[in-house]
Formats: sequence, structure tokens, C-alpha cells
Amino acid sequence: MFRAKVSEYNIANSALLSLSYIYVDDAPTETIEGLNVFDVRLQITPIPSISGLTLEGEFAQELKGSVYDAQGGYAQIKYHWDSLPGSPELSYRYSALAGDNPSTPENEQFHSLAYGFSDWGTWFQGEITGEHVLDHSNLISHLYRIQVQAHENVWVNFFYYHFRLDQPEALQNDITNAHFADEFNLITDWSMNDNTQVSASFSVVIPAEGAKSYAASGNQTWIQGMLYLTFDF
Repeated sequence: MFRAKVSEYNIANSALLSLSYIYVDDAPTETIEGLNVFDVRLQITPIPSISGLTLEGEFAQELKGSVYDAQGGYAQIKYHWDSLPGSPELSYRYSALAGDNPSTPENEQFHSLAYGFSDWGTWFQGEITGEHVLDHSNLISHLYRIQVQAHENVWVNFFYYHFRLDQPEALQNDITNAHFADEFNLITDWSMNDNTQVSASFSVVIPAEGAKSYAASGNQTWIQGMLYLTFDF
């Protein structure tokens, strides 16, 4: 059970500042029960004459006495071209979610607390790596994304992720190389009508030295295809 307080501030109509405090009152594990979370989020449209440019970022600090001290956050820049065919949007995001340092008495492993979905590549970083291999901790990622509106109700997204481990030895003792993998996602969304959406994804992961030491099939290229059908009632 979470207790939270959130405050938002609109600054000069060009920035939105959000401050949050979360206290984990009751949890299934002792690790996060009693955890204090402080979060700050900022979204900026810095230059009114360049309306397509957006900067945003978020930083979270998780504390619990002298036993837990974890950090996580991201910074992103994106640009949207309304005047071009397909209204393309190009973005880059850097994310850093701490892993536990085995040489310290504190636990520095970032905990995501809860999952949700607002857009592709947000809660799950990579359709293979983020969903099936690594979670929201001990992870540094560089994301490059292109989104194009191919038709009135069809959007095409291309993602490239470069994944690194914050603390390689925390994932597995014999991992010494921080480069975990590179992933490519091609995702198409089709809004058939107001109630139905179809999404198709094709993903490829090229394991690097970190994944080769960690996964049983780490020497092979990982491939996944998925089809999603969503109804709203």
C-alpha cells in the first residue's frame, strides 16, 4: 500500500514541474516496506518559436534508513515535425537505474515499485530485454526512436536500444563486461475504430558480452514477433 503526495506547477506556460513523495506503508517484501521515495519530474518546451522541441527528465531517490539508498532517472530530448509528411518525431533518451554495489553494506538496487503503460519503451525498455530478461534496476540504456504517422490511423515506430549494466557483478559474479545487449524494435499501431486497436511488433536482440555470460542462449541472436489486439468497452 502506497501513501503519496503529488504537487504540479506550470512555469511560464513552457514548463511543467512535478514533485512527488511516496511512502510504502505495506508491502509483500521487507526490502521496500517503509521505503521513502522522493521524485522530481520536469517537462520543458524551451523556445516558443520552436514548438516541436521538448526536453524532459525525471529523478527518483529511494531511501530507508541506513539499509537502502537507490537512485534512478532519465533525460530525454525529442523533436516533432508537424509540417513534414507523416509528422515524424525523433527522440533520444538516456536512462540510469542503479544496481546494488556488492562492496557496500547498503542496498542500492533501484526498485520500480509498480508497473504501468503510457507508451512503448517507457515501463518496459525493449520488447525482449525489458519484458523478459532485465527489469527496472541495474540498467543503463540509450534509446533512439523514430515515429511516423504512415496513415490517418496508423503509426510506425522504430527503436534502437544500447543496454549496459550499472553493476555487472550484481547481476552475476562472473560478469565483468557492462555492455549487455543491443535491441531493435519495429512496432506498428493501427486504430481500427474508437474501440479497437491492433499493434504488431518485431524485435531483435544482439547479445553483447554481458548477456553472453548471463543467458543460456547468450551466444545467439534473439528474435520475437508479437500481435496485440485491444478492445475498449
